[in-house]
Amino acid sequence: MTCRAFRLLPSRSFRTVDHGGRLQSKPLAHVLNFTQPLMLPALSRLRFPLIRICGIVPRKKKHTITMADRFFPNEMPDFVAEKAAEEEEAAAGDSLGKLLSMPYPLLSERLKRAALDLKETIVLETWGMTGQRVRDFTLYCGTLGTAFLLFRSYQITKNINDLALCSQIIKTCDFASNSSRDVTFICGRAGVCALGAVVAKHADDADSLNYYLNQFQRIKLSRNLPDELLYGRVGYLWACLFLNKHLGENIVPSSSM
Repeated sequence: MTCRAFRLLPSRSFRTVDHGGRLQSKPLAHVLNFTQPLMLPALSRLRFPLIRICGIVPRKKKHTITMADRFFPNEMPDFVAEKAAEEEEAAAGDSLGKLLSMPYPLLSERLKRAALDLKETIVLETWGMTGQRVRDFTLYCGTLGTAFLLFRSYQITKNINDLALCSQIIKTCDFASNSSRDVTFICGRAGVCALGAVVAKHADDADSLNYYLNQFQRIKLSRNLPDELLYGRVGYLWACLFLNKHLGENIVPSSSM
């Protein structure tokens, strides 16, 4: 920076006198300012002690994040061979690591027992404690969902009591959904008829099978029905495919879908 002085001449012209050479000095490296440390306020000297040392501030090293820093530690157990001695050792603990390290037959049996216990609790709370009354017949969040759970339990355990209770619940849902205009599998009349027909097939009940199939064929789709799952054409298509899967192909022909 140079300092220039101006002097007014009688001829109304200016002459420049350069005194900057005497003021020029080479600044020190890394110096932020030339303020004397003792001239700074006391609070600044306490908060910024580096300023007292001629204003020199050290440079901070930047930490570069690499791919080696981006990982999660693998806490899963190693593979365990299915041996009888290791089965007893794995069954002794209840932690997640020991549970996942159990051999498949032992693990599947434990999960099966837990699922069946949960099924009994759900049936008791949604059917037994309600006085066997249906307020919501749908499979999505109603009583038909309990019937579907019993049907899935029967497929695994072949317990005829689950199938009989499932058939009883479906009959109650059939009466509750008789005036429903919904046509989907999980929220409408089609789900009651489709599940009822499949359960009747497994129970060798020909009369109930014919009844539910006839009721399913009476379901009519409106022209303004949306193409969605809960209350639309996709939900009705799900019911058709459910019947064809469990009762055989062409139970519901493609022309009716």
